[in-house]
Amino acid sequence: MWPSVSVFVLLVSWRLSPGGAGTHDIPLESAIGAGPERLQAVEQRLSQLSAHLAQLDGRLEARLAQRADGEWRPEDCSAVQQRHRLSGTYTVYPPTCGNGGGIRVYCDMETDGGGWTVISRRDDVPHHQDFNLNWQSYKWGFGNLSAEFWLGNEYLNLLTSLDQVQLRVDLEDWENGTAYATYTPFSVGTEEQQFALSIGKYDGTAGNSLAYVNGMKFTTKDRDNDKTSPNCAVQFQNGWWFKDCFNANLLGKYSKTATIPAWKGLVWKDWKGEKYSLKHASMKIRPLHHTQWCHRLL
Repeated sequence: MWPSVSVFVLLVSWRLSPGGAGTHDIPLESAIGAGPERLQAVEQRLSQLSAHLAQLDGRLEARLAQRADGEWRPEDCSAVQQRHRLSGTYTVYPPTCGNGGGIRVYCDMETDGGGWTVISRRDDVPHHQDFNLNWQSYKWGFGNLSAEFWLGNEYLNLLTSLDQVQLRVDLEDWENGTAYATYTPFSVGTEEQQFALSIGKYDGTAGNSLAYVNGMKFTTKDRDNDKTSPNCAVQFQNGWWFKDCFNANLLGKYSKTATIPAWKGLVWKDWKGEKYSLKHASMKIRPLHHTQWCHRLL
């Protein structure tokens, strides 16, 4: 922290100096020997300056702390975990052309060793996010990182092009049962490639429901890339990698009950069938080299 008192004295000396600039400055010669009203004005001004200086002091202290950490620009949640062990919202800086800006993401630091960048979450929350949105919305993402959201296809392409990553899907039913699926590797294509899905080897307990749409382009209500008619995104009211149409759909309309008309909810067919809507579903990614980061933490 810098010497607040010294700066305060310097600031007051400048403000009260003879001929000081500014319409609100009080010349020193008129303040000395002045009457009660003038002295009261001086005291009020000094009080204002003191409050302002305290704000500047706090801002500078925060800026210095930020600068001390300024060279640290984590690319994803796996890198964030080098310094932070709690799940929550962080800013990551994937390398891009030029300097690149930060992306706000939710990091899962608990599941299977942590370091996961969450790309989607559905949950039993009071107010549900609308997923029946257009191509641009899905491109840049939407929702609340602390509740339901889609990170954005542009960011999925960016994060999965940095390195080979693994996708993990975590599911929960209404009886508190859980299951998971992992796909190694996982990537999403560019917008020119219509954000096409590519998944590798499956592992887990939920069943390999996502394999049905491997290689498919992303579809929204205003961009039909599936292999059937009518548009699956219009029929099920959400964007997704549809084929004809799906065996897994984690962005479908949320249901507060497990039993649904076939396919009309959060579906993972190989675990609960097409007439069961899940209570919770999240998708998250992590670099395959994550164990190296964990090793550095020991």
